[in-house]
Amino acid sequence: QNSQVDNTFVFKTKIITMPGGVHPKTIGMTPIKRQLFRPLYPINAFYRFVPAVGLFVLASAYNTVVPEYERLWWRLEQNAYTYEHPMEIAAREKAEAESE
Repeated sequence: QNSQVDNTFVFKTKIITMPGGVHPKTIGMTPIKRQLFRPLYPINAFYRFVPAVGLFVLASAYNTVVPEYERLWWRLEQNAYTYEHPMEIAAREKAEAESE
């Protein structure tokens, strides 16, 4: 080990990548005013609202299909234990007719 070499100067230099404050050449100058948003032309507006229209169509289809599906599923659950086959209905009606 050579303890005579001093490398402490490496830590003394501080590199400032983003200096704060005002650049001296900009003092007294007016900042450039630029437009905040680009102008929305008709074709751009159409392209901008295409995904919104698609989402609206999807939501509308979902809200029309799902309640009907839930209603049918509910009716299936109600009729699960009371279902009669058409042949069973015919046999029951025949037995009722015979008993009368």
